[in-house]
Amino acid sequence: MCIPSSEGYQRVEEWRLWWIFAYLSPSGECRSEVMSDAWTFFHGSFLDTSEGENLTIAVVTQKLFGLVRSSSENSNHAELCLRGYISNQIRFACDRLAAQFGEQYGFCARDLWSFVLNDVPPDRMRLSPTGYQSTADRILETFDPDRGSLNTYIDRLVKRQPELKQCLLQHGVYLATAWGILNNTTVHKLEDVLSQFYNKTAVEVRQACQLLRAFHAVYSRNRIQDRTQRTGGGRCKPPTTEQLEQMTQFIHDRGNTTFPSETNEVLGLLKDIAADLRHHHIYKKTGNLPPGVMVDPQFGYDIPDNKPPYEGQGDDGDREIEEFLRQYRQQLLHCLEKAIDRVIEVRVEGFRKQTSKKDPHKGDRKAKKFLAAMELHQCDRRSMEEIALTLGLKDQPTVSKLLKLKAFRTDVRHYTLQLLRDRVIELAGQYLDPDRLQHLDRLLDEVLGERIDEMFGSTEHILADRICRYLDRR
Repeated sequence: MCIPSSEGYQRVEEWRLWWIFAYLSPSGECRSEVMSDAWTFFHGSFLDTSEGENLTIAVVTQKLFGLVRSSSENSNHAELCLRGYISNQIRFACDRLAAQFGEQYGFCARDLWSFVLNDVPPDRMRLSPTGYQSTADRILETFDPDRGSLNTYIDRLVKRQPELKQCLLQHGVYLATAWGILNNTTVHKLEDVLSQFYNKTAVEVRQACQLLRAFHAVYSRNRIQDRTQRTGGGRCKPPTTEQLEQMTQFIHDRGNTTFPSETNEVLGLLKDIAADLRHHHIYKKTGNLPPGVMVDPQFGYDIPDNKPPYEGQGDDGDREIEEFLRQYRQQLLHCLEKAIDRVIEVRVEGFRKQTSKKDPHKGDRKAKKFLAAMELHQCDRRSMEEIALTLGLKDQPTVSKLLKLKAFRTDVRHYTLQLLRDRVIELAGQYLDPDRLQHLDRLLDEVLGERIDEMFGSTEHILADRICRYLDRR
Protein backbone atom coordinates (compact mmCIF):
# COMPACT_ATOMS: atom_id res chain seq x y z
CA MET A 1 0.00 0.00 0.00
CA CYS A 2 1.46 3.36 -1.03
CA ILE A 3 1.60 6.42 1.22
CA PRO A 4 -0.17 9.42 -0.41
CA SER A 5 1.70 12.65 -1.01
CA SER A 6 1.03 15.60 1.28
CA GLU A 7 -0.93 17.29 -1.53
CA GLY A 8 -3.19 14.29 -1.98
CA TYR A 9 -3.51 13.37 1.69
CA GLN A 10 -6.62 15.45 2.37
CA ARG A 11 -8.36 14.06 -0.71
CA VAL A 12 -7.52 10.49 0.33
CA GLU A 13 -8.82 11.14 3.86
CA GLU A 14 -12.20 12.10 2.41
CA TRP A 15 -12.57 8.64 0.86
CA ARG A 16 -10.86 6.42 3.42
CA LEU A 17 -14.14 4.98 4.73
CA TRP A 18 -14.40 2.91 1.54
CA TRP A 19 -11.39 0.75 2.45
CA ILE A 20 -11.66 0.74 6.26
CA PHE A 21 -13.94 -1.88 7.81
CA ALA A 22 -15.62 -1.18 11.19
CA TYR A 23 -16.63 -4.22 13.24
CA LEU A 24 -17.25 -5.42 16.77
CA SER A 25 -14.65 -7.41 18.65
CA PRO A 26 -15.72 -10.35 20.87
CA SER A 27 -15.51 -7.97 23.85
CA GLY A 28 -17.94 -5.53 22.22
CA GLU A 29 -15.36 -2.91 21.24
CA CYS A 30 -15.68 -1.20 17.86
CA ARG A 31 -12.51 -1.76 15.84
CA SER A 32 -11.31 -0.70 12.41
CA GLU A 33 -9.36 -2.73 9.90
CA VAL A 34 -7.71 -1.47 6.72
CA MET A 35 -8.62 -3.68 3.73
CA SER A 36 -5.60 -3.57 1.43
CA ASP A 37 -7.44 -5.11 -1.53
CA ALA A 38 -10.20 -2.52 -1.22
CA TRP A 39 -7.59 0.28 -0.93
CA THR A 40 -5.84 -0.83 -4.12
CA PHE A 41 -9.08 -1.28 -6.04
CA PHE A 42 -10.60 2.05 -4.94
CA HIS A 43 -7.49 4.01 -5.88
CA GLY A 44 -7.19 2.28 -9.23
CA SER A 45 -10.87 2.69 -10.06
CA PHE A 46 -11.49 6.19 -8.71
CA LEU A 47 -8.78 8.28 -7.02
CA ASP A 48 -5.98 7.63 -9.51
CA THR A 49 -8.13 8.24 -12.59
CA SER A 50 -8.89 11.42 -14.51
CA GLU A 51 -12.27 11.62 -12.73
CA GLY A 52 -10.69 11.49 -9.28
CA GLU A 53 -10.90 15.24 -8.64
CA ASN A 54 -14.65 15.40 -9.32
CA LEU A 55 -15.83 12.29 -7.51
CA THR A 56 -19.10 12.25 -5.57
CA ILE A 57 -20.48 9.62 -3.23
CA ALA A 58 -23.42 9.13 -5.61
CA VAL A 59 -21.11 8.36 -8.54
CA VAL A 60 -19.01 5.93 -6.49
CA THR A 61 -22.11 4.24 -5.07
CA GLN A 62 -23.67 3.83 -8.51
CA LYS A 63 -20.56 2.27 -10.01
CA LEU A 64 -19.82 -0.07 -7.10
CA PHE A 65 -23.37 -1.39 -6.88
CA GLY A 66 -23.34 -1.87 -10.65
CA LEU A 67 -20.18 -3.99 -10.39
CA VAL A 68 -21.50 -6.04 -7.47
CA ARG A 69 -24.78 -6.86 -9.21
CA SER A 70 -23.21 -7.61 -12.58
CA SER A 71 -21.02 -10.38 -11.11
CA SER A 72 -18.02 -8.97 -12.97
CA GLU A 73 -14.43 -9.91 -12.20
CA ASN A 74 -14.18 -6.89 -9.88
CA SER A 75 -17.45 -7.55 -8.03
CA ASN A 76 -15.69 -8.93 -4.92
CA HIS A 77 -13.45 -5.87 -4.62
CA ALA A 78 -16.43 -3.55 -5.19
CA GLU A 79 -18.35 -5.38 -2.46
CA LEU A 80 -15.43 -4.97 -0.04
CA CYS A 81 -15.47 -1.21 -0.61
CA LEU A 82 -19.22 -1.05 -0.06
CA ARG A 83 -19.03 -3.16 3.10
CA GLY A 84 -16.35 -0.85 4.46
CA TYR A 85 -18.36 2.29 3.78
CA ILE A 86 -21.62 0.76 5.05
CA SER A 87 -19.98 -0.45 8.28
CA ASN A 88 -18.72 3.06 9.05
CA GLN A 89 -22.07 4.68 8.24
CA ILE A 90 -23.83 2.19 10.53
CA ARG A 91 -21.44 3.17 13.31
CA PHE A 92 -22.03 6.87 12.62
CA ALA A 93 -25.81 6.34 12.73
CA CYS A 94 -25.47 4.81 16.21
CA ASP A 95 -23.15 7.64 17.26
CA ARG A 96 -25.71 10.22 16.13
CA LEU A 97 -28.49 8.53 18.09
CA ALA A 98 -26.29 8.46 21.20
CA ALA A 99 -25.31 12.11 20.75
CA GLN A 100 -28.94 13.14 20.28
CA PHE A 101 -30.59 11.09 23.04
CA GLY A 102 -27.93 9.24 25.03
CA GLU A 103 -27.15 11.74 27.78
CA GLN A 104 -30.80 12.46 28.53
CA TYR A 105 -32.00 8.84 28.38
CA GLY A 106 -28.97 7.02 29.74
CA PHE A 107 -27.34 5.04 26.95
CA CYS A 108 -24.28 5.26 24.70
CA ALA A 109 -23.43 4.21 21.15
CA ARG A 110 -21.88 0.98 22.42
CA ASP A 111 -25.32 -0.09 23.67
CA LEU A 112 -26.60 0.06 20.08
CA TRP A 113 -23.70 -1.35 18.05
CA SER A 114 -24.45 -5.02 18.64
CA PHE A 115 -27.89 -4.74 17.03
CA VAL A 116 -26.70 -3.39 13.68
CA LEU A 117 -22.89 -3.41 13.46
CA ASN A 118 -22.91 -7.14 12.84
CA ASP A 119 -21.10 -7.72 9.55
CA VAL A 120 -18.28 -10.25 9.45
CA PRO A 121 -14.68 -8.99 9.03
CA PRO A 122 -13.31 -9.67 5.51
CA ASP A 123 -10.84 -12.32 6.66
CA ARG A 124 -13.66 -14.33 8.28
CA MET A 125 -16.47 -13.90 5.73
CA ARG A 126 -16.14 -17.49 4.51
CA LEU A 127 -16.62 -18.72 8.07
CA SER A 128 -19.94 -16.93 8.65
CA PRO A 129 -22.95 -19.22 9.27
CA THR A 130 -25.01 -20.31 6.28
CA GLY A 131 -28.17 -18.22 6.05
CA TYR A 132 -26.83 -15.47 8.32
CA GLN A 133 -27.77 -11.98 7.11
CA SER A 134 -26.10 -8.95 8.61
CA THR A 135 -27.39 -5.40 8.36
CA ALA A 136 -24.83 -4.79 5.62
CA ASP A 137 -26.07 -7.86 3.71
CA ARG A 138 -29.58 -6.47 3.78
CA ILE A 139 -28.43 -3.06 2.56
CA LEU A 140 -26.40 -4.62 -0.26
CA GLU A 141 -29.44 -6.66 -1.25
CA THR A 142 -32.14 -3.99 -1.09
CA PHE A 143 -30.59 -0.56 -1.78
CA ASP A 144 -31.39 0.99 -5.16
CA PRO A 145 -28.82 3.69 -6.07
CA ASP A 146 -31.26 5.18 -8.59
CA ARG A 147 -33.79 6.02 -5.89
CA GLY A 148 -31.82 7.94 -3.29
CA SER A 149 -28.78 8.47 -1.09
CA LEU A 150 -26.94 5.50 0.41
CA ASN A 151 -26.24 7.46 3.61
CA THR A 152 -29.93 8.24 4.10
CA TYR A 153 -30.91 4.65 3.36
CA ILE A 154 -28.43 3.27 5.90
CA ASP A 155 -29.58 5.74 8.56
CA ARG A 156 -33.24 4.82 8.05
CA LEU A 157 -32.59 1.08 8.02
CA VAL A 158 -30.58 1.30 11.24
CA LYS A 159 -33.38 3.20 12.97
CA ARG A 160 -35.95 0.64 11.79
CA GLN A 161 -34.02 -2.39 13.07
CA PRO A 162 -36.49 -4.08 15.50
CA GLU A 163 -34.02 -4.93 18.29
CA LEU A 164 -32.44 -1.47 18.19
CA LYS A 165 -35.89 0.16 18.27
CA GLN A 166 -36.83 -1.97 21.27
CA CYS A 167 -33.59 -1.02 23.04
CA LEU A 168 -34.34 2.66 22.47
CA LEU A 169 -37.90 2.19 23.71
CA GLN A 170 -36.59 0.57 26.89
CA HIS A 171 -34.61 3.77 27.46
CA GLY A 172 -37.67 5.95 26.69
CA VAL A 173 -36.86 6.91 23.08
CA TYR A 174 -39.54 6.47 20.42
CA LEU A 175 -38.12 7.38 17.00
CA ALA A 176 -41.04 9.16 15.38
CA THR A 177 -41.68 12.83 14.79
CA ALA A 178 -44.55 14.49 16.62
CA TRP A 179 -46.20 15.05 13.23
CA GLY A 180 -45.83 11.44 12.19
CA ILE A 181 -47.43 10.32 15.46
CA LEU A 182 -50.37 12.70 15.02
CA ASN A 183 -50.75 11.80 11.36
CA ASN A 184 -51.07 8.10 12.23
CA THR A 185 -53.38 8.40 15.25
CA THR A 186 -57.14 8.28 14.90
CA VAL A 187 -59.39 10.60 16.86
CA HIS A 188 -61.01 7.61 18.60
CA LYS A 189 -57.60 6.29 19.64
CA LEU A 190 -56.63 9.68 21.08
CA GLU A 191 -59.92 9.86 22.97
CA ASP A 192 -59.26 6.45 24.55
CA VAL A 193 -55.67 7.29 25.49
CA LEU A 194 -56.44 10.66 27.07
CA SER A 195 -59.58 9.61 28.92
CA GLN A 196 -58.51 6.14 30.10
CA PHE A 197 -54.71 6.22 30.27
CA TYR A 198 -54.21 9.83 31.44
CA ASN A 199 -57.64 10.28 33.06
CA LYS A 200 -58.02 13.77 31.59
CA THR A 201 -61.22 15.78 31.92
CA ALA A 202 -63.94 15.66 29.29
CA VAL A 203 -63.16 19.26 28.29
CA GLU A 204 -59.45 18.49 27.79
CA VAL A 205 -60.24 15.36 25.78
CA ARG A 206 -62.79 17.16 23.60
CA GLN A 207 -60.40 20.02 22.77
CA ALA A 208 -57.54 17.64 21.95
CA CYS A 209 -59.80 15.57 19.69
CA GLN A 210 -61.04 18.70 17.93
CA LEU A 211 -57.46 19.75 17.27
CA LEU A 212 -56.44 16.32 15.98
CA ARG A 213 -59.47 16.27 13.68
CA ALA A 214 -58.42 19.68 12.35
CA PHE A 215 -54.83 18.43 11.96
CA HIS A 216 -56.07 15.50 9.87
CA ALA A 217 -58.33 17.72 7.77
CA VAL A 218 -55.50 20.13 6.92
CA TYR A 219 -52.07 18.52 7.40
CA SER A 220 -52.93 14.91 6.53
CA ARG A 221 -54.97 16.02 3.52
CA ASN A 222 -51.97 17.93 2.17
CA ARG A 223 -49.70 14.91 2.65
CA ILE A 224 -52.10 12.59 0.85
CA GLN A 225 -52.41 15.06 -2.01
CA ASP A 226 -48.61 15.29 -2.21
CA ARG A 227 -48.29 11.50 -2.19
CA THR A 228 -51.01 11.13 -4.84
CA GLN A 229 -49.20 13.65 -7.05
CA ARG A 230 -45.80 12.09 -6.17
CA THR A 231 -44.51 15.46 -4.95
CA GLY A 232 -44.12 14.59 -1.29
CA GLY A 233 -44.04 11.80 1.26
CA GLY A 234 -41.25 10.60 3.50
CA ARG A 235 -40.66 12.00 6.96
CA CYS A 236 -43.43 14.21 8.34
CA LYS A 237 -42.32 17.84 8.62
CA PRO A 238 -43.68 20.46 11.05
CA PRO A 239 -46.91 22.15 9.91
CA THR A 240 -46.52 25.53 8.27
CA THR A 241 -47.94 28.76 9.71
CA GLU A 242 -50.61 28.67 7.00
CA GLN A 243 -51.60 25.14 7.97
CA LEU A 244 -51.81 26.07 11.65
CA GLU A 245 -54.08 29.00 10.77
CA GLN A 246 -56.28 26.69 8.70
CA MET A 247 -56.56 24.28 11.64
CA THR A 248 -57.69 27.10 13.92
CA GLN A 249 -60.24 28.24 11.34
CA PHE A 250 -61.47 24.65 10.96
CA ILE A 251 -62.21 24.51 14.71
CA HIS A 252 -63.75 28.01 14.84
CA ASP A 253 -66.04 27.15 11.92
CA ARG A 254 -67.39 24.22 13.93
CA GLY A 255 -68.51 26.35 16.84
CA ASN A 256 -65.51 26.45 19.18
CA THR A 257 -64.75 30.16 18.88
CA THR A 258 -62.75 30.20 22.12
CA PHE A 259 -60.04 27.97 20.70
CA PRO A 260 -56.63 29.77 20.62
CA SER A 261 -55.83 31.73 17.46
CA GLU A 262 -52.09 32.19 18.00
CA THR A 263 -50.20 29.76 15.78
CA ASN A 264 -47.42 29.26 18.35
CA GLU A 265 -50.00 28.22 20.93
CA VAL A 266 -51.66 25.81 18.49
CA LEU A 267 -48.25 24.35 17.68
CA GLY A 268 -47.57 23.86 21.38
CA LEU A 269 -50.90 22.09 21.89
CA LEU A 270 -50.14 19.72 19.01
CA LYS A 271 -46.74 18.93 20.51
CA ASP A 272 -48.35 18.23 23.89
CA ILE A 273 -50.79 15.77 22.32
CA ALA A 274 -47.96 14.06 20.45
CA ALA A 275 -45.91 13.81 23.66
CA ASP A 276 -48.83 12.12 25.45
CA LEU A 277 -49.18 9.65 22.58
CA ARG A 278 -45.43 9.03 22.52
CA HIS A 279 -45.32 8.20 26.25
CA HIS A 280 -48.38 5.96 25.86
CA HIS A 281 -46.67 4.07 23.02
CA ILE A 282 -43.51 3.57 25.07
CA TYR A 283 -45.50 2.30 28.04
CA LYS A 284 -47.53 -0.05 25.87
CA LYS A 285 -44.36 -1.58 24.42
CA THR A 286 -42.17 -1.68 27.53
CA GLY A 287 -44.23 -1.07 30.67
CA ASN A 288 -42.03 1.95 31.45
CA LEU A 289 -42.90 5.62 31.68
CA PRO A 290 -40.54 8.62 31.55
CA PRO A 291 -40.02 10.37 34.92
CA GLY A 292 -42.75 12.87 35.76
CA VAL A 293 -45.40 11.35 33.48
CA MET A 294 -48.60 10.74 35.45
CA VAL A 295 -51.26 8.22 34.41
CA ASP A 296 -54.41 6.76 35.92
CA PRO A 297 -53.12 4.20 38.47
CA GLN A 298 -56.14 1.97 37.75
CA PHE A 299 -55.24 1.74 34.10
CA GLY A 300 -52.63 -0.63 32.73
CA TYR A 301 -51.57 -2.91 29.93
CA ASP A 302 -50.68 -6.56 29.87
CA ILE A 303 -47.02 -6.77 28.91
CA PRO A 304 -46.43 -10.05 27.03
CA ASP A 305 -44.08 -12.49 28.75
CA ASN A 306 -41.68 -14.95 27.20
CA LYS A 307 -43.44 -18.13 28.30
CA PRO A 308 -43.89 -20.84 25.65
CA PRO A 309 -47.44 -20.95 24.27
CA TYR A 310 -47.91 -24.68 24.80
CA GLU A 311 -46.99 -27.05 27.61
CA GLY A 312 -47.03 -30.29 25.61
CA GLN A 313 -44.50 -29.37 22.97
CA GLY A 314 -42.59 -32.60 23.39
CA ASP A 315 -45.33 -34.69 21.77
CA ASP A 316 -44.83 -35.35 18.04
CA GLY A 317 -48.56 -35.15 17.31
CA ASP A 318 -48.82 -31.78 19.03
CA ARG A 319 -45.82 -30.55 17.09
CA GLU A 320 -47.43 -31.58 13.79
CA ILE A 321 -50.70 -29.87 14.68
CA GLU A 322 -48.86 -26.76 15.80
CA GLU A 323 -46.81 -26.68 12.59
CA PHE A 324 -49.89 -27.21 10.43
CA LEU A 325 -51.74 -24.38 12.20
CA ARG A 326 -48.72 -22.11 11.91
CA GLN A 327 -48.47 -22.68 8.16
CA TYR A 328 -52.24 -22.42 7.74
CA ARG A 329 -52.35 -18.99 9.44
CA GLN A 330 -49.40 -17.87 7.34
CA GLN A 331 -51.14 -18.98 4.14
CA LEU A 332 -54.40 -17.34 5.20
CA LEU A 333 -52.73 -13.94 5.55
CA HIS A 334 -50.69 -14.46 2.37
CA CYS A 335 -53.83 -15.28 0.36
CA LEU A 336 -55.66 -12.33 1.91
CA GLU A 337 -52.86 -10.00 0.80
CA LYS A 338 -52.90 -11.43 -2.73
CA ALA A 339 -56.67 -11.04 -2.91
CA ILE A 340 -56.50 -7.42 -1.73
CA ASP A 341 -53.81 -6.68 -4.31
CA ARG A 342 -55.97 -8.16 -7.05
CA VAL A 343 -59.22 -6.44 -6.07
CA ILE A 344 -57.63 -3.00 -5.71
CA GLU A 345 -55.76 -3.34 -9.02
CA VAL A 346 -58.99 -4.36 -10.78
CA ARG A 347 -60.79 -1.36 -9.24
CA VAL A 348 -58.01 1.05 -10.20
CA GLU A 349 -57.83 -0.29 -13.75
CA GLY A 350 -61.62 0.04 -14.03
CA PHE A 351 -61.48 3.68 -12.95
CA ARG A 352 -58.68 4.46 -15.40
CA LYS A 353 -60.79 3.21 -18.29
CA GLN A 354 -63.49 5.77 -17.46
CA THR A 355 -62.24 8.41 -19.89
CA SER A 356 -63.90 10.67 -22.43
CA LYS A 357 -62.76 12.81 -25.32
CA LYS A 358 -63.54 15.96 -23.33
CA ASP A 359 -61.68 14.78 -20.24
CA PRO A 360 -59.05 12.11 -21.02
CA HIS A 361 -57.65 12.25 -17.46
CA LYS A 362 -60.96 11.72 -15.66
CA GLY A 363 -60.24 8.05 -15.00
CA ASP A 364 -56.78 8.69 -13.57
CA ARG A 365 -58.14 11.32 -11.18
CA LYS A 366 -60.88 8.99 -10.00
CA ALA A 367 -58.37 6.17 -9.45
CA LYS A 368 -56.16 8.47 -7.34
CA LYS A 369 -59.15 9.62 -5.27
CA PHE A 370 -60.17 6.01 -4.72
CA LEU A 371 -56.71 5.10 -3.41
CA ALA A 372 -56.57 8.22 -1.23
CA ALA A 373 -60.07 7.57 0.15
CA MET A 374 -59.21 3.93 0.85
CA GLU A 375 -56.10 5.02 2.76
CA LEU A 376 -58.02 7.58 4.80
CA HIS A 377 -60.77 5.11 5.67
CA GLN A 378 -58.74 1.95 6.31
CA CYS A 379 -55.43 3.35 7.58
CA ASP A 380 -56.41 6.64 9.25
CA ARG A 381 -59.87 5.36 10.27
CA ARG A 382 -61.57 8.55 9.09
CA SER A 383 -65.33 8.81 8.73
CA MET A 384 -66.95 9.18 5.30
CA GLU A 385 -67.75 12.80 6.17
CA GLU A 386 -64.10 13.55 7.01
CA ILE A 387 -62.94 11.85 3.79
CA ALA A 388 -65.33 13.92 1.70
CA LEU A 389 -64.03 17.10 3.33
CA THR A 390 -60.38 16.08 2.91
CA LEU A 391 -60.64 15.05 -0.75
CA GLY A 392 -63.04 17.75 -1.84
CA LEU A 393 -65.87 15.32 -2.63
CA LYS A 394 -69.53 16.35 -2.53
CA ASP A 395 -70.76 14.43 0.52
CA GLN A 396 -70.71 11.16 2.45
CA PRO A 397 -72.77 9.18 -0.14
CA THR A 398 -70.26 10.18 -2.83
CA VAL A 399 -67.44 8.61 -0.80
CA SER A 400 -69.52 5.48 -0.16
CA LYS A 401 -70.23 5.15 -3.87
CA LEU A 402 -66.53 5.60 -4.67
CA LEU A 403 -65.35 2.96 -2.19
CA LYS A 404 -68.23 0.43 -2.44
CA LEU A 405 -66.90 -1.28 0.67
CA LYS A 406 -69.51 -4.05 0.78
CA ALA A 407 -68.67 -5.14 -2.77
CA PHE A 408 -64.97 -4.70 -2.00
CA ARG A 409 -65.14 -7.10 0.96
CA THR A 410 -67.20 -9.58 -1.06
CA ASP A 411 -64.61 -9.61 -3.84
CA VAL A 412 -61.72 -9.95 -1.39
CA ARG A 413 -63.51 -12.84 0.32
CA HIS A 414 -64.10 -14.59 -3.02
CA TYR A 415 -60.48 -14.34 -4.17
CA THR A 416 -59.11 -15.22 -0.72
CA LEU A 417 -61.21 -18.38 -0.62
CA GLN A 418 -60.21 -19.24 -4.17
CA LEU A 419 -56.50 -18.93 -3.40
CA LEU A 420 -56.62 -20.45 0.08
CA ARG A 421 -58.51 -23.59 -0.89
CA ASP A 422 -55.72 -24.93 -3.10
CA ARG A 423 -53.05 -23.95 -0.58
CA VAL A 424 -54.78 -25.73 2.31
CA ILE A 425 -55.37 -28.93 0.30
CA GLU A 426 -51.68 -28.97 -0.60
CA LEU A 427 -50.66 -28.23 2.98
CA ALA A 428 -53.03 -30.79 4.53
CA GLY A 429 -51.64 -33.48 2.24
CA GLN A 430 -48.47 -33.42 4.34
CA TYR A 431 -50.38 -34.31 7.53
CA LEU A 432 -53.55 -36.28 6.59
CA ASP A 433 -54.08 -39.72 5.08
CA PRO A 434 -55.88 -39.87 1.66
CA ASP A 435 -59.32 -40.78 3.11
CA ARG A 436 -59.32 -37.88 5.57
CA LEU A 437 -58.00 -35.57 2.86
CA GLN A 438 -60.91 -36.49 0.57
CA HIS A 439 -63.37 -35.77 3.39
CA LEU A 440 -61.68 -32.42 4.04
CA ASP A 441 -61.95 -31.55 0.34
CA ARG A 442 -65.76 -31.84 0.52
CA LEU A 443 -66.02 -29.63 3.62
CA LEU A 444 -63.33 -27.11 2.78
CA ASP A 445 -65.36 -24.38 1.06
CA GLU A 446 -67.79 -24.21 3.97
CA VAL A 447 -65.10 -24.31 6.67
CA LEU A 448 -62.80 -21.77 5.03
CA GLY A 449 -65.71 -19.53 4.14
CA GLU A 450 -66.77 -19.41 7.79
CA ARG A 451 -63.20 -18.68 8.89
CA ILE A 452 -62.83 -15.82 6.42
CA ASP A 453 -66.22 -14.38 7.45
CA GLU A 454 -65.13 -14.55 11.08
CA MET A 455 -61.87 -12.77 10.26
CA PHE A 456 -63.69 -10.02 8.35
CA GLY A 457 -66.14 -9.57 11.23
CA SER A 458 -64.53 -9.87 14.62
CA THR A 459 -61.00 -8.93 13.50
CA GLU A 460 -61.68 -6.21 10.97
CA HIS A 461 -58.33 -4.63 11.77
CA ILE A 462 -56.54 -7.54 10.02
CA LEU A 463 -58.22 -6.66 6.73
CA ALA A 464 -57.48 -2.96 7.23
CA ASP A 465 -53.86 -3.70 8.14
CA ARG A 466 -53.33 -5.70 4.94
CA ILE A 467 -54.98 -2.99 2.84
CA CYS A 468 -52.66 -0.39 4.39
CA ARG A 469 -49.62 -2.55 3.70
CA TYR A 470 -50.64 -2.76 0.05
CA LEU A 471 -51.15 1.01 -0.19
CA ASP A 472 -47.75 1.61 1.43
CA ARG A 473 -46.08 -0.67 -1.13
CA ARG A 474 -47.84 0.93 -4.06
